[in-house]
Amino acid sequence: AERQAMITLTATKTATIEHLAFSPDSTRLAAACHKSNARVWDLVTGQAWTLKHTRDAKFIGFAGNPDELVVSSWN
Repeated sequence: AERQAMITLTATKTATIEHLAFSPDSTRLAAACHKSNARVWDLVTGQAWTLKHTRDAKFIGFAGNPDELVVSSWN
């Protein structure tokens, strides 16, 4: 039987997520919003990383593999 699990991923209590991107292999999820830095979650382990200096990101996406992330903003 296939086993499925649910993981609750949290950004911040006040931020509204505006941009989401799945890695090409669907093992990571990246999120960006206007109130906090972008975050990346490993969907297998639930581990999360906050990417410094990415506040107000207008685009987030993976470039080829789960270790290559593109984040941009208009300033």
